Amino acid sequence: MRPARLALLLLATALSGCDSAALYDDEVGDLVLSATDGGFLLQTEGEYACSNYPLVVDAEVNRRSAKIEVEGVGATDVCQPAPGPAGTEVPFADGMSFSEYEIVIDKGGRTDRFVYGCGVGGCVLAAVGEPEFTRVGPR
Repeated sequence: MRPARLALLLLATALSGCDSAALYDDEVGDLVLSATDGGFLLQTEGEYACSNYPLVVDAEVNRRSAKIEVEGVGATDVCQPAPGPAGTEVPFADGMSFSEYEIVIDKGGRTDRFVYGCGVGGCVLAAVGEPEFTRVGPR
């Protein structure tokens, strides 16, 4: 990379407001849950100045269910200066039961529940009851 181009990139990063030491948001707003080929993608509904901030979770997965506790939005050492959601992917468990899989998301003492199942007609991700802070995506 040419020195002038590198300097411009560093200047853009500095001006973007992405200060990895200062940003850690433990009061995450609403979330979006979707299924991918390898797991469940959980993203913030809101956007951050750096598109690569991770959503920090503690996830326990087994063959029948996943319990995801949302801890907050973490910062990265290198900011990708573009607006975007914080997110994380929780991988499917080995030997996962695709007939009916329960997903429980805890955030700040509140809980949302979902069920994921696959059959002849494809796969469906649906809320159980009325979610408080999570909606089914895509974002």
